[in-house]
Amino acid sequence: MSIDVDQVSKEKGFEQQDANVRGIVYVGIGLVLGLLVCLGGVHLVLDSYEKSIPTPLATALEKQRALPPEPRLQPDPAREAGRILDQARAQLISLGWIDRHKGIVHIPIADAKAALARTGWPSRARGRPGEKPYPLSLQDTQGRAR
Repeated sequence: MSIDVDQVSKEKGFEQQDANVRGIVYVGIGLVLGLLVCLGGVHLVLDSYEKSIPTPLATALEKQRALPPEPRLQPDPAREAGRILDQARAQLISLGWIDRHKGIVHIPIADAKAALARTGWPSRARGRPGEKPYPLSLQDTQGRAR
């Protein structure tokens, strides 16, 4: 399959005629118009498909007002803080169980202070069984510098 080439172009080694600009422009315009027609068709098909789908009715659960996620803002922070402080004060002045199985209770602060004044603060000076009291006696230094 041979292509007819102008003898002058063959001798000079390059094409002597200019490309047909009008033909190239027409092909470009045709491509753009074809693309626009395709896009319009796709738009019409998708629009008609979207309209054909029935919208589902909202269920009772969806109609309920959903709570916002945590942490929720307090509508009245002063009242909430007062309630928390009242609960803390009530626990500080009352008797009650912390853990009944372990025998741990909470007592009023005034009673705890009175018991501490009677018995004194527990210290390590008493030591545990088998433990030597602090500070060590002079015999425990075994002749080291005093």
